[in-house]
This record gives sequence, structure tokens and C-alpha cells, in this order.
Amino acid sequence: MESTTSSPGYPPLRPLIHFALKLRYVLLIVFFAGLAATGWMYIHVPTGFIPQEDQGYLMVIVQARRSVLAETTPSPIAPS
Repeated sequence: MESTTSSPGYPPLRPLIHFALKLRYVLLIVFFAGLAATGWMYIHVPTGFIPQEDQGYLMVIVQARRSVLAETTPSPIAPS
């Protein structure tokens, strides 16, 4: 079997991966600290900026290039 150190892979990422592996325990602590901070913020940050009338919808506006014909784009309200 061929050694994995001789495979080309992604040479620019190799030093970053070696650095991350050397500091893997520190990075795990940082990850879990960020996870704990996210949970704390979810519980403690007030949600007063969300209006009571919010119905949970997400609206998206999509704009096509001028060269796209209306006949070639499917209508979003067309019956299936």
C-alpha cells in the first residue's frame, strides 16, 4: 500500500492540517466553548426585536438576467 505522505492531495492545506492536529485538544476546547456560548446566548439574549406578528415565513426574491426569456422559466404558481 502506498504511503499517504507521498500523495499530492492538497499541498496548500497540508501545513494547516498538521498545525490543527498539533493543537487538536485546544481546538476541541475552543469548539465546545463556542458551543456553550451559543447555548448561553440563545437562553439569555432577549428576543424583543422579533415582532409578535411574526408568522415564521421567509420571503426570497430572485432576479434573473435580462437575457432569460419568461417562457423558459417555470412559473412558481403553476399547477403541478
